[in-house]
Amino acid sequence: MTITGKVKLHYFAKLDVSKIGRRGPVQFLLEDAGIPYELYLHQIGEWFAQKAELVASDRTPYAVLPCIELEGKVHVQSQPILRLLSQRLGKYAGNNAEEAHLVDTFSDMANDWFGAWGRTVFESDEVHNKKYVDVLLPGYLDAAERFLSLNKQGPYLLGEELSYGDFILASVVNDNGNLQLDGHPHVKAAVEAIFAKPYAKTVLSSDDKLLLPYNAARK
Repeated sequence: MTITGKVKLHYFAKLDVSKIGRRGPVQFLLEDAGIPYELYLHQIGEWFAQKAELVASDRTPYAVLPCIELEGKVHVQSQPILRLLSQRLGKYAGNNAEEAHLVDTFSDMANDWFGAWGRTVFESDEVHNKKYVDVLLPGYLDAAERFLSLNKQGPYLLGEELSYGDFILASVVNDNGNLQLDGHPHVKAAVEAIFAKPYAKTVLSSDDKLLLPYNAARK
C-alpha cells in the first residue's frame, strides 16, 4: 500500500533552535521515504485552544501533538504515526515478526528516553535532573549500544536497513545536545549515518516560518 497526497505534520513551535522533539522521527521518516509533506508548528497556547474543536469535529477522538493529516484523516502520537506510516509503506518496521518485535522494543526504549529527557526541559525537578544525568542518560545510552551491537551488518538496528526506531534515536540524541558518544561507538555510527543523509539538515533546521493556527493549516 502506498501513500497518496501530501501529508500535513503538526507539532509545537520550537522552544529552542536545537530541539526537534517528537516530530523529529516522523519528519525523518517522511523525508527518507520521499513523501511530500508540509510542516505546521503551533504555539502551545494556540494549540490547547484548538484541541476541543478538533475533537468536536470527529476527525480524532484524542487531539495531541505530533499529529498528521493523511488522506482526510487525523492520526496522533509519534510512535503510532511511525507504525502506521511504516505499515503503509511496507518498510522501516522489519521484514518478519522477530525484526518487528526488535524495532518495537528498541523504539519503546528510545521513546522512554525522550520522556525522561523531556522532564528535564519542562519540569523544575532537581532530583530528577540529577538522576537523569547520573543514572538515566548513561543507562539509555548503554541500552541503545547493546541493541545496535546485535547487528554486525551495518550501522542501524536492522543493519543497512533503516527502521523507525533509528529515527527516534537520532532525534533524542540531537535534543540531548553535545553528547559524548565515543564510549558508545554503535550509537555514534547510527546517528552520524542519519545526520549525514541529504535530508537531515531539513529536519534539524526546520524553523517556524510555517507557523499557523490549526484552522488555517488544515485548509
